Amino acid sequence: MNRYVNVGVIEPGGTKRYVWEKGDIYDKFSLDQTGKYRVFVENKNDGAVDVEGSYIVR
Repeated sequence: MNRYVNVGVIEPGGTKRYVWEKGDIYDKFSLDQTGKYRVFVENKNDGAVDVEGSYIVR
């Protein structure tokens, strides 16, 4: 079954940047503004999905 999710960041001003993917997701988001960012996963399916996450700051 193909279970797609939106995964991304919400910038300090409220703009959403995301990718629409299935399976294992690895993507880079540049955080080019000072302020608070929020990370999100949006379930776009009829059923539940299991989500794990991590991040690396470079």
